[in-house]
Amino acid sequence: MPIAFTCPHCGHRTDVAERFAGQSGPCSACGQVITVPTLAAHPLVPRPPRRRSGLGCLLTGSFCLVCVAGYALLVTMLGPSMPGSWERMRRMECRANLEQIATAVSLYEADYGCLPPAYTTDDAGNRLHSWRTLLLPYLGEEDLYKSLDLKQPWDGEANRQLHDAAVDIYQCPADSSGEPTDTCYVMIVGGEGASPGGKSLKAVEVTDGVGKTILLVETAGSGIHWMEPKDLPWEETDFRINGTGGISSEHDGGAHVMMCDGTVEFIGEDALPGDVRAMATRAGGESVPESADVIEEDFSR
Repeated sequence: MPIAFTCPHCGHRTDVAERFAGQSGPCSACGQVITVPTLAAHPLVPRPPRRRSGLGCLLTGSFCLVCVAGYALLVTMLGPSMPGSWERMRRMECRANLEQIATAVSLYEADYGCLPPAYTTDDAGNRLHSWRTLLLPYLGEEDLYKSLDLKQPWDGEANRQLHDAAVDIYQCPADSSGEPTDTCYVMIVGGEGASPGGKSLKAVEVTDGVGKTILLVETAGSGIHWMEPKDLPWEETDFRINGTGGISSEHDGGAHVMMCDGTVEFIGEDALPGDVRAMATRAGGESVPESADVIEEDFSR
């Protein structure tokens, strides 16, 4: 049976498979080293949250990659004997992608004091590059980043030779449509969302709370090149999960979103559009309503 566990450092709650009882590793939320209690142990009392360090975030990303690789090997060995195993593996990989992107956003914020803008612009206000390009140095893609001319448009002559470069972390493994260079992860731009577009917001400007406001969403078959300064316009979003308005995936039953603090959630298809919209609103919206059907993912089964 799963062990209900609360991180003593940040208060993050999750269910851990019983086989991990007594083992230690980094918390998926704050990166601090934790020890999973045995079933007989008393619940730990959470302490006040601590700010994530860059090293802690990197350790979290590495630990997640190891878990995904181990699960992938298990699925390959057991194959059809594990019902739904491929879907669970793809969801794990997708979640791992978003958690690494969350680490990159955290490191970017530590360097610049703000969340990354959806896109950069030239002096005339023309769009040049996407937030995905800005995060490359924090995702181990320093050489690719240095090869780009950030003062020229992403599709200009200076950068066109790099259009065939795929960045796997920007594509969900469950997405069977589009090109390898397309992205499945986009910001909701404009309107009342956390990204006004070419402007960078500080965390304090997200007055609903960074842990309760959506920054990134999954979009299946987006047709958007990862370099392209294009995302999901607020006014074109109907906030239905797996509807026709942008927040969608090829996972069963829902889609992932990433909050401004880096928390990754899986929201079910039954979530009411009004509640999802409230989660995407940076100021004045209700925060993570119960009817939004945030699903706690358990990959131990």
